[in-house]
Amino acid sequence: MASLASQYAVATNYHAVAHPSLPNYLALTSGTTWGITDDEYRSLSRSENLGSELTSASVPWRAYMEDMTNGCFDSPYPYALKHNPFAYYGGRCPSNIVNLSQLDVDLLGNTPNFVWITPDLCHDEHDCNVGKGDQWLAEVVPKIIE
Repeated sequence: MASLASQYAVATNYHAVAHPSLPNYLALTSGTTWGITDDEYRSLSRSENLGSELTSASVPWRAYMEDMTNGCFDSPYPYALKHNPFAYYGGRCPSNIVNLSQLDVDLLGNTPNFVWITPDLCHDEHDCNVGKGDQWLAEVVPKIIE
């Protein structure tokens, strides 16, 4: 992570809007936390959010979720629904949400204009050490920037 930060940029004045994770993901994708203060699932309205705005503007997009092996709602650990905000809007799993393994295929020539990547709970360093997260970044980032 340090090598990426030294080569590119660091958001030195970025602050979460809430704790735990879910309200921050909702704020990033819809501009509001919806008053949510926990990580529990609840279906939100289909109102405007990043995914719906991109779709309405005919901008190709995908959200790549590591270890989402059985859809948004039924995939086991280490996938975390709380880190997949797009599944909350309208209580459904949009077809734009795919397993991270699809990224390799898409990078060969069908990469959408907007890409969202969510690592699993180990690689985001929630449940594993920094070394595991750094190793994951060292494998994924070069694929994207090449």
